[in-house]
Amino acid sequence: MTLKKLKKGYHYTSKKNWEQIQKDGGMKRYTIDKEEMRTLFPKGISGIWLWKEEPTGTSHAGNIMYQVGAKGNPEIVKLEVEYNPRQLASYKGSRLELSHTGAVENWEYHYGDCGIIAKEDIPLKHIRVIGHYNTIQRLQ
Repeated sequence: MTLKKLKKGYHYTSKKNWEQIQKDGGMKRYTIDKEEMRTLFPKGISGIWLWKEEPTGTSHAGNIMYQVGAKGNPEIVKLEVEYNPRQLASYKGSRLELSHTGAVENWEYHYGDCGIIAKEDIPLKHIRVIGHYNTIQRLQ
């Protein structure tokens, strides 16, 4: 059996969550319940949300702002995550790739960015910080 090459995905979280990920030895699955998934998974799905492509520009900035509000923490990290494509969520035999729109109030910071869901925990050796953003410090 041939192992598929690991691919890269991206994930934003708070610095506090990153510290917990390090203590836990990697990223643990959690319940993902997004509106665009409710027709397939009315009660959500257990996994880890990843961006298929690295967010840049307005999408990147919006992800940081979303995380600050969602996590209630001004320090955000951007993670590069290696995953096995066979571990991604699928539906009726097809890999699940979710076209996602992100908005804060009336500001749409990304439209149609592709999200994927890893169905397995991701070990720490496959995660690295590629960005650290202290939003309070940057705004002073």
